[in-house]
Amino acid sequence: MFGLMKYHKSRVHLFLISVLTVLLLSCTSTSPVLEKGVSLLPPLTDPVWIGSGTPGMKVLAEMDQNNPVGGAALALDTSLLEFVISTPDPTGKGETRSAKTSEFALQADVHIALNASPFSAVDVLNRSNRPMDIVGVQINDGRTVSQPEPSYDALYVLKDGQILLGSQRSVPEGTWTALGGFHLLLEEDVNLGGNDIRHPRTAVGLSEDGKTFYLAVFDGRQTERAGLTTEETACWMSWLGCSTALNMDGGGSSAIVIKKNGTVRILNSPIHRGKPGLERAVANHLGILIRTP
Repeated sequence: MFGLMKYHKSRVHLFLISVLTVLLLSCTSTSPVLEKGVSLLPPLTDPVWIGSGTPGMKVLAEMDQNNPVGGAALALDTSLLEFVISTPDPTGKGETRSAKTSEFALQADVHIALNASPFSAVDVLNRSNRPMDIVGVQINDGRTVSQPEPSYDALYVLKDGQILLGSQRSVPEGTWTALGGFHLLLEEDVNLGGNDIRHPRTAVGLSEDGKTFYLAVFDGRQTERAGLTTEETACWMSWLGCSTALNMDGGGSSAIVIKKNGTVRILNSPIHRGKPGLERAVANHLGILIRTP
C-alpha cells in the first residue's frame, strides 16, 4: 500500500510539474521562461512604436527593454508597400546571386531590406555575387525561380497586393511574389513554435486585419544575447501585434537595414562565423518600398 501511495504521489508531482512548465512557457504568463534567472519573453507592457520619418513605417522604440534581446522591429502600413526581392542569376549557374543585406538595399534601391530564405550552402569566404541555390519557393513577377519545399511555409504577395503567409504545399492562385521561409510561428494567434535551440531569428508577420506587416530581427550568439527559441520568437511576434507570423532564415544570416537619403543603416547586430557586426552574404532578400500616401 505504501508503495502504491508513493507511486500515485509521484504521478501527481509529475502532473504538477507539467502544468507549471506549460505556464512558464505561456506568452501571457507573469512567470516568464527563465534561463539563469533571466527572462527572454517580451515585457508585460505594450510595445511602444515611434515614427521613423517615413510615412507608413513605425519603429519599435526599444527591443530589449527589461530583456537581453537585441535587434529591431518595424510595423508597416500594407496599403503603401511594394515588394522587391532578389533577382534570378543571369548566368544560370545558380538560382540567385549572393549579397549582403546592406548591399541588396543599395542595389535594389529599397527603403527596407532583410534576409529571407534558407539556402543550400554558406560561402566559406563570405563573398558577394556568387551563384546560390535557395531552399524553398521564390517567385519573381509570377515566374518561379525556385521550386516550393512542401514541408516549409512561405510569404506570398498576390498580384492585387494581398499578403499571405502559409504552406508551400500549394502556392496561392495569383501569386506575383513569393519567398520561402521555414515554418509558421503563429497561425491565427496560436503559438506554433518549439522549445528548441536559441539562435538569432528573422521573422515576418501580419496583424489580424491584414493592415499591418511586421518585420523583426532578434540578435543572438553574442555576449548576453543568446537568441530566441522559435516559441519565444512567436511570443515576441504576438506581442508586436501579429496574428500570423513566419520564421525566415536565421542564425548568422539575420540582418535588417533601412536606407534613407542614399545611406544604409543596419538596425541589428549581425554575426557571421562568430564575428559580431559582420554581415553574411546570403542567397536572397526581401526588399520593401514605401509609397507616398
